Amino acid sequence: MNQGNRSPKGQDTHITINGYALRAIRTLVGPSITDLAREITETPAAAEAVRTYLSHIEHGRKDRISPALFNQIVKALGIDRRCLLANPNADAGQVAA
Repeated sequence: MNQGNRSPKGQDTHITINGYALRAIRTLVGPSITDLAREITETPAAAEAVRTYLSHIEHGRKDRISPALFNQIVKALGIDRRCLLANPNADAGQVAA
């Protein structure tokens, strides 16, 4: 088990995201995946890494994301965070960031 993804109390610190919803919403809202990555990162190198990661998420190859990155995506797209949750009915403790 990878302890790097756990808080000191053993709770998972990542959010399960619906990548297919991310792609659909991003496409409707307008930014390309590259533009979104640039908007939520500070350096070109970070933007490229995030763009690749977002692509993996959108195509279902990954589904875990840090709360910080999740919140940056939600803010950049101007959407309610529940739109991207794999479990939109999760209680507040499961999606707190």
